[in-house]
Amino acid sequence: NKELRSKLTRLHKSFTSSKQQGKNELATLRREVLDRRTEYDSLKLASGKRMRELINLRDEAKACELEATRTTQDDTPLASQIRLLENRLDTAMIKYNEAQSIKSTYEHIVKRLKEERVGFDNQLAAMERTVQAKQRDYEELLLLSGDASHARDVAQQNLHAVRCDYEEKRAGREGDLRERHQFVKIRKQMIERQKK
Repeated sequence: NKELRSKLTRLHKSFTSSKQQGKNELATLRREVLDRRTEYDSLKLASGKRMRELINLRDEAKACELEATRTTQDDTPLASQIRLLENRLDTAMIKYNEAQSIKSTYEHIVKRLKEERVGFDNQLAAMERTVQAKQRDYEELLLLSGDASHARDVAQQNLHAVRCDYEEKRAGREGDLRERHQFVKIRKQMIERQKK
């Protein structure tokens, strides 16, 4: 009975700690996913910013080269109009490159988040299955505990009945023994009287 009781206590503690551990692991995984996501986003944004700066610097260098070559050309109205259109084209290209870089960054972030969501959903489902299995184990242990408690009660009742029966028989034997001693004593006294 003591062994069964101690096993039940250990299993109950194990289930409680496993359930708490499962919740703690789930919370830790969620925090870790959020931390990694934040870190990744910040690094990706910084990378995109650096890429845009590089593109801007290249465009500025290209503009400087064009400006240097233009100074050698004649300043005709047609040339100034061409320069104006080239400048507008360069500005449009810079904006287009920036937009493409930003689009690529966000597409990559969306792809990564979708992949993480699938993995996170799988982990969450596995944890939920583990918790359900532990709950079933706990319910079975409760049933076993009830059965063990009932068996202990029945055994104690049987033990009490056996003890009562033993005490009754012992009291009866002691009474018989006293009567026989008394009989033997009386018999000895009678024998001694006869001898005198």
